[in-house]
Amino acid sequence: MMEWQQQNKKLMYRNIPNKKFVFYAVIEHSTYQYVISLVQDRHKRVM
Repeated sequence: MMEWQQQNKKLMYRNIPNKKFVFYAVIEHSTYQYVISLVQDRHKRVM
């Protein structure tokens, strides 16, 4: 799964000349990761 994501990122970066878009994509990705970790943490507390 991770390898596929890495390939996907490389393709994305190659296709995007606009650095600002890459910047926003990175922010969006890290926000997404943060939300997922919060949700997982909440599940752990419930269990």
